Amino acid sequence: MVSCESSSEIKRRNVTTACAPCRTSKIKCDGLSPACTSCMLKGRDCHYALKDDRRKLSLRVAVEILADRVTQLGDFIEDNSLELPDMDKDNEALVVKILCQAKLVLPRRRNRFSKPTSPTMPQQDDTPTSLPLNSSAERESHSPPDTRTPKSPSHRDNGRDENTTTARSEHSSVNSADSVYTDQGYADHFNAQLPWGGMLAFSSPESIAESRTKIPGLGPQAPINDMETIDCLAEQLAARVGSFDIGKSGQIRYHGPTSNFNLVRMPEPDKLTIHRTVREHGQECLSALGLGQAVPFDLVQHLTNLFFTWQNPTLCIINRPMFEKARIDWFSNARETPVFSDALLNSICAAGATLEAQYCPDLDTFPRSLSDFFADRAKALLEIELDDPTVATVQAMVILSSHEIGCRRDTRGWLYSGMAVRLAFDLALHIDLSQDVAKGLVPQEEADLRRNVFWSTYNADCMWKYSVGRPCYINLGDVTISRPTKRTDAHATEEWTPYTGSERLTGLIPLPDFAEEVHRQRTILCEILAPLTYGLYGRHTVPLSAIQNLNARYSEALQNWPDNLPLNLKLHLDDRETKHLPHVFFLHIQYHQSVINVYRPFLSRVADNILLSDYSNLLQFRSLCIESAAAIAKLIGIHGTHYGIRYLNAQVVGSVCSAALMLIFALADKNRYPKAAHHLGVCLSALDELSVSMESARKSRVFLTLLQRQWGAQLRRARLSLKVPYTALDSSIDTVYTGLDMGILDQVGARQFPQPGPRQMDMAALVDSRKTSLMDWMHTGDNGLLA
Repeated sequence: MVSCESSSEIKRRNVTTACAPCRTSKIKCDGLSPACTSCMLKGRDCHYALKDDRRKLSLRVAVEILADRVTQLGDFIEDNSLELPDMDKDNEALVVKILCQAKLVLPRRRNRFSKPTSPTMPQQDDTPTSLPLNSSAERESHSPPDTRTPKSPSHRDNGRDENTTTARSEHSSVNSADSVYTDQGYADHFNAQLPWGGMLAFSSPESIAESRTKIPGLGPQAPINDMETIDCLAEQLAARVGSFDIGKSGQIRYHGPTSNFNLVRMPEPDKLTIHRTVREHGQECLSALGLGQAVPFDLVQHLTNLFFTWQNPTLCIINRPMFEKARIDWFSNARETPVFSDALLNSICAAGATLEAQYCPDLDTFPRSLSDFFADRAKALLEIELDDPTVATVQAMVILSSHEIGCRRDTRGWLYSGMAVRLAFDLALHIDLSQDVAKGLVPQEEADLRRNVFWSTYNADCMWKYSVGRPCYINLGDVTISRPTKRTDAHATEEWTPYTGSERLTGLIPLPDFAEEVHRQRTILCEILAPLTYGLYGRHTVPLSAIQNLNARYSEALQNWPDNLPLNLKLHLDDRETKHLPHVFFLHIQYHQSVINVYRPFLSRVADNILLSDYSNLLQFRSLCIESAAAIAKLIGIHGTHYGIRYLNAQVVGSVCSAALMLIFALADKNRYPKAAHHLGVCLSALDELSVSMESARKSRVFLTLLQRQWGAQLRRARLSLKVPYTALDSSIDTVYTGLDMGILDQVGARQFPQPGPRQMDMAALVDSRKTSLMDWMHTGDNGLLA
């Protein structure tokens, strides 16, 4: 075996090839490293000439060049997580001897990019096996070089564990190579990783044996008896949470626990599979679809201002300073950024165009409306952008979902909302980045934006669930990011100014903007509703008793939600003079719609084909729903007085429709709800005005008109079926139940529940037995009653 002790060479006082400064001065050179004695005394740069001087090339120079090159190749292998090739142990020992004789000071290997930690997964070394550094040798190799002192062989061996001793006995050649560094006293020169570390995968010469037992693909494998190491590997395999990667470009991707790619940091994709980009192919795609017209800058700016004034405070999904800065970078500096895209800009213009006239004289969009023109552009660009999505892609989808549902394209709008949720998880928007912010890997501003985008996406998807009647199952147990931050009036430094682009609303003064606090309270409301709505709707196998217990458990939090609002977000329905932010009105409208959705399943006496006899909560639930419907009508009226109806968000259409439905139901009991007709007129008038720009409002208006006629015909049939004058019945029953309720029992209860005939009962017993609800047929699914 190779050993420096066996070498009988005579040490030379001077080297045969002097360094460049000594050759220039024509003096002898002792060849010490890192600088010879002469250069060190005179303060000169000691280096060797690499040009051919017709003499034999110095072994030292050749080895140094090769060492530098192998360093680069080793870095490349590690960066791309390639498999480490095997190296013959005899060649390995020979290389170690050459470096020992050359007395090289090896360049320090740069530290590999460590995998960023996530709150769901402990930080691990970025190696193929992700093994911990258990031995003292490995701990020494990762400590600062100036704090380490050479140790004797016996001292180092005593610090090793049994696994290291076994490895040494099985690899005698490595022991010989290790003795070279120990005996020559050059171990302190190799504290950094060797230039070929990407091949040998060890950090210091004295840890070669340990590295061989732990790095696959390097020589014979020794049995691993260290249970701690095995347990570490098993712990990684058994992990039930995922992790995320931060690429060199700052792009973040999430890998779930079963994806297998969360065990090691994957190299950043080479983009070779992306054949189109918006910058290079976007205009060509738009022109092919007839959407390539040049859009005036003033029009884009006007629609953008409309969106950020009336739509974004409700969604709270875009940070305008970051958006405008990234917009300049994208257009002026041609620099890609994750917070801006051309699809996002067109989505913003589409949302702003719903607040404007349908056609613009400065831009020919016929037969498309102005909003549809920008929406079609955004959808075309999204198809290209989805190959390499960013945070801006999620924002564009959330905005487009609102536009599509407002245009009665419910399916496409619901799909965009669901795609935004899935893409948010793919981009790890639900993962807490506080540790990465502290390390400087992610800017705090970007982390805050990612948090707002995720919760805005979640809130929008939950609210669309009620409007379009679709399921929404987002597991919040996987979410580790914090909720939106709490803001008080002391932190509200920004102002909200009403903008219309015309002289309308010019008399209004700016108001302190509490958009972030509105966003936070909206998130809390959605979290309260999540367990309620999951159990109330769409689960036919759950008995009514279980649903009632669920409602009793969580409804208290819903009822306490208005009392826990900050003072700046509270409003009084009878105060029509105090100015409030439009997104504060929308927040309260969503709350009252939530109350209707939570208590609506309990309005009927007939549930699960059982005629319920418990009337204790029936009246209370009906009153809560009808009062919430009246509150929505009042909020719509106050908003219309201050700002107008046309500036309401598209999600309001579903709330107004639900309120109008409950008010139509309340018309059956005019004595208890005398203002129901007035509030219903406010809702229908609002839908009429919104139908100018939103087809969904027109659809809701037609639906309510048909329903009102249908229920009126049902009321007349119910009176005729009793064969008793309505006035006599009306005087014999409570004001809670009407003649219409009794007619429903003739058609529902008589067929499903055998009862004595009218001839066997007196009038009082007949009236008392026929008390039921107008909404019974809606919840039993007996739509044949309306035929």
